[in-house]
Amino acid sequence: MIWTLAFRNIRSNVRRSIISILAIAVGLAVLIFSGTLRVGQYDTLVHSGVSQLAGHVVIQKEGFQENKEPSFILEDATLIRKKLQKTFPKSTITTRTYMGGLLSSTSNPTFLTITGVDPSAEALVSDMPTKLIEGEWLSDDSKDILIGRNTAEMLKVKLNDKLVFTISVDGEMNAQLFRVKGIFSTGSDEMDAFTGFVHYKATEQLLSQPNAAHQVAVHLPDVFDTDTAVAQTKTLISTPNTEVLSWKEALPDIINMIEVDKIANLLINFVLFSIVALGIVNTMLMSVLERLNQFGVLMSIGVKLKLLVRMIVYEGIILGIIGSLVGIVLGIIVSYPIVEYGLDLSNRVGDGIQIGGTVNSAILYGKYSPTLIGFYAIFALVFSVLSTFYPAYKLSTLNPIEAMRHQ
Repeated sequence: MIWTLAFRNIRSNVRRSIISILAIAVGLAVLIFSGTLRVGQYDTLVHSGVSQLAGHVVIQKEGFQENKEPSFILEDATLIRKKLQKTFPKSTITTRTYMGGLLSSTSNPTFLTITGVDPSAEALVSDMPTKLIEGEWLSDDSKDILIGRNTAEMLKVKLNDKLVFTISVDGEMNAQLFRVKGIFSTGSDEMDAFTGFVHYKATEQLLSQPNAAHQVAVHLPDVFDTDTAVAQTKTLISTPNTEVLSWKEALPDIINMIEVDKIANLLINFVLFSIVALGIVNTMLMSVLERLNQFGVLMSIGVKLKLLVRMIVYEGIILGIIGSLVGIVLGIIVSYPIVEYGLDLSNRVGDGIQIGGTVNSAILYGKYSPTLIGFYAIFALVFSVLSTFYPAYKLSTLNPIEAMRHQ
């Protein structure tokens, strides 16, 4: 009977009920839109970090994660790579070496950080080959070098020009001659000015250490296999002073950035739905005040007050369920353009956005998350029910005789 009365009360004032439902639905749609955009950004950021800076499983010297010093070298990188390739045959194994030095042309010198990579493996996990605006991706020639557009302009060089890279190793100067194989543009002025890529064999020659690298990483077909792969790798690698990290441990800055953003957005979402809840409280309170005479009559014929209080709460549940369903549909529809076509910010930020040491596209894509949408729907329903508590409390203090006299 109470459910029936709750439905009838909602139907009795269609305009008020529609306003409450729309308030819930619009608030939920806004949450779904922002959540879809953020999930897409997080996914892109993690993917960029894993592909550009680490891997799903990372093997490196202890201390390299904190200091990034060139001296933290894996001397048996080739052996580690072979073991990993045998253990994870469907995965891509990358080797990276990082070093900073002086890159000189016949016109100017500039400081540059070069990354030594395995060209074939790197091309499978990184989007850097797509950033080339001139030339080609690295070949097996250890004399090839890729430089950014800003570096090329600073050094006044073009394709096939020769450059000399010089570093200090154990107090001695080591130099190597390179030829410009390609020029890239990431959209980040900093990366395009101070970053270069060479074959890892070239870095071995510069370090005078064969089979050496700073990192060996495993890029798995499925990110959910990371924990199992880390455990397997730890039993496989027994080299002293060597650590095995998951991608979350290898990218702490990115993970912390995402967690802080999640907390900030949770607070914003709470404030948003608090405002929506105040609107529902006002609507429900008006509904109670308009029906005081009706409530007085019901109590005078023996209907218990607690049943009427429950009826108000049931009305909030019904409105919350309908509003949540409408909000889910509306949110999915509103979010579809950013999921399918993305949000283009290139006019404001250029061709790329540098975040946490990674370069990401200026086109932000959203990604639907059923878990997040479900959480927001429950969030909206809970707030809808909570918003009925004050009107229900006002009803619980009602005197039947005074209520029947109310006009």
